[in-house]
Amino acid sequence: MHFDEIVAPATHPYLLRLHLDPADVHELRRRLDDDEDGAARVLRVDRSNSDVWIVTVACASERVRGMLDSAWG
Repeated sequence: MHFDEIVAPATHPYLLRLHLDPADVHELRRRLDDDEDGAARVLRVDRSNSDVWIVTVACASERVRGMLDSAWG
């Protein structure tokens, strides 16, 4: 599946693709799960490379996407 094929939910229309160490993926999930606002959520994790996982995150706004990209990208 390609990034272009992923359909963002209406509530989280801004997509972000991150290339992360698997340990960081677990930390990202934990932080997003702890966020009461639900401003972002993980849609997909591509584990085809054991060293770097590709995580697709859906964000509620461009601002949230930019903040996540700055922090995790």
